[in-house]
Formats: sequence, structure tokens, C-alpha cells
Amino acid sequence: MISYLLFSIKRRWFSFGSLIIFSLGFFITLALVFMDMWFLQNQVITIQWPPHLSTHLEAYEYFEFTDNDAMINISFTPPSQYTVYPHTTNVSSETLTSLITYAHQRYALEQFDTETQNQIVVMLEPMIETSQSTSSVLPIMIISFLYFTLLGFSSNLSSDILSEKHSQALLMILSTLKRREYFLMKVYQSWINIFIQSVLVSSSILLAILLRVNMDQGKGLLSFLYEQQWIPLRFESFSQIIRILTDNTQFSLSIVFAGISFVIGLMTCMLFLLWMSLKAQRSEELASIQTPYYILIVLMYYVSLWINELQGFSQSVSSWIIHVPILSMIFHPLQLATSSVPIQISVLSILIALSLLIFILKGSYNAFKTQSI
Repeated sequence: MISYLLFSIKRRWFSFGSLIIFSLGFFITLALVFMDMWFLQNQVITIQWPPHLSTHLEAYEYFEFTDNDAMINISFTPPSQYTVYPHTTNVSSETLTSLITYAHQRYALEQFDTETQNQIVVMLEPMIETSQSTSSVLPIMIISFLYFTLLGFSSNLSSDILSEKHSQALLMILSTLKRREYFLMKVYQSWINIFIQSVLVSSSILLAILLRVNMDQGKGLLSFLYEQQWIPLRFESFSQIIRILTDNTQFSLSIVFAGISFVIGLMTCMLFLLWMSLKAQRSEELASIQTPYYILIVLMYYVSLWINELQGFSQSVSSWIIHVPILSMIFHPLQLATSSVPIQISVLSILIALSLLIFILKGSYNAFKTQSI
């Protein structure tokens, strides 16, 4: 059993195709970490700025404000109309709108005395406490990452067993292994494959970050992301972000709970698809069984995005949807990333998902045990 397990893992991870895929993945990660250098082509964007706003901006690394013609031209029509003319840079209209709004509000405040300014700021910028502190970009990134990971792994177990069954290799394997040993070995192999891929992906990200740290501590990338309005705060280095995260015990626990919840859901999906696929005798039948499954996964992806966009609906269903197995593998990590979830609720969600996993594991094993080879 151990020998065959090691052989299967070696065949999966030491192939030429796997090497090419992870090499491409590393270079894509490297390109993202050095995004600011190629996205702006090491060039500072010049902006023709209305003179009355020139003293009402914070310092930016990638923007230079001037009164002359520039890459981006902005005109001003009193009392408060600004026109951004067409340009060929990669600066988004949202970023320019944010810059103009910030500067114009500061300019307008200067028309009043200090006491009046303070009163206006209190009136226009009230203190609002909310648990939804992240932008909509982060939830979309989380949902997309979890979905594509699920899509990539979900059919591995069933495809592996059925390919050996249809090639008659399973008969030879079962001559030396009991069905229970073979089935458990395939489950262990799936866990190990998930762990290895997680380590490889994490290692490629860590290596790319280390290369960027040796260059400028990540300051250029973080400044670029902040100036493009992709992150809400300006950070000076990656180490500053790490310190903030490690000092937050609740966040550290959230990462652990999110990982456990997703892995349990992923294994449940893999075993459920195997259970359904064992009835297939030919590749055509296998496709007819797996296609509806993939359609359901796609629907779950779009429903997740839709629920996330409807903030009121998202808040009303979040209290129970993280307790629904399968759905919790996406919504539990999403809730942990975007809001504070009590520990007891996270533990209950994981226990419910684990109960379904055990049920699906027994059901798929019984189906495999009674299946004719």
C-alpha cells in the first residue's frame, strides 16, 4: 500500500507537465508581485492639475502633478465641475475621481475659518462603526480562488479510480490490496496532493515576495496598490502588514478555521463526485454524470458573487449559510475574511461539515465495495 501510494504521488508531482505548470505559476506570481514595475513601465504618470488644488494632495510615488500639458489632462469649470479628458494611461477613472474629490473637499474647507471647518468635517464625515470593512474586490478574489481550487481538485479522485478501473489496472492492484486498503489509500493520496499543492503555491508566493523584499521591502508595490485604490491603507513594507496580522489573534484563528472549512468541503465534493461516478461503465457515461455536477459548481460560484454584491441580503443569510455543508466551504472563509465570526459559530460550522464528510466517506466506500470491477 505504501509503495503504491508513493508511486502515485511521484507520478503526479514529478512529471514534466507538473514542472511546466508550476513554473508558469511561479512566473505569474512573480509578475504580480512586480506589477507596479511593468504595469506603469517604470514611468511616473503626469497629470495636468487645476492650480487651485495643487496644495491639497498627499505625496504620491507614481503621480506627478503639473500645470502644463501632461499624460492626463484635467480642466476645471467653476464652481465645482472637473473634466478628465481621454488618455492612454492605465490609471482608472475611479482613481482620478477619488483624487479630485479628496483635493476639492480640502480646497472647499479652506474657504472657512478653523472652527467652521471642524463643524463641517463632523457633519460630513460622521463616525460610522461597521463590521464590513473591506472593499468588494477582496470577496470576489476569495470566492474566485476557492471556486477554481474546487474545480481543479474535485474530479481528481474519481478520475483516478475510474481510469484504473477502465484500463483493467484496478484488477491487478486489487489482487494485492483489499478494497478497503485501496480506497483509503486513494483518500490519503488526495489529502497528500492537496497538501503538496498548497505547499508549492505558498512557496512560490513566498519566494516571489522575498525577491521583492530584497529589492525595496515591497514599498513600490504597496504604494502602487494604494494609489490605484486597490487597498484602503498605505503600507510601507510587507513586514508592516505581517506585524499587523500576527498581532491580531482573531485573524490568525480565522485563517485556520477558513482552511479547515474549505478542505473539509473540498474532500466532501471529491468523495460525492466519486460516489456518483462509480455507476459509470464507459467514459461517455462518466461525462453525463460529471457535467451536471460542474454546472452546480458554476451556479454556486455565481450565486456566491450575487449574494456578496447584495450587502443587506448577505448580512441576513450569513448567520445560517455558513452552517450549510458544501456552501460553507466558500461562505465560511468569505465571512471570516470580511467580518468577525464568533469562535463557537466557526467550530459548529466545521463540525456540521465534518459530519457530512464522514457520511459521504462511508457512502462512497460502500458504493465502491459493492461495485463490480
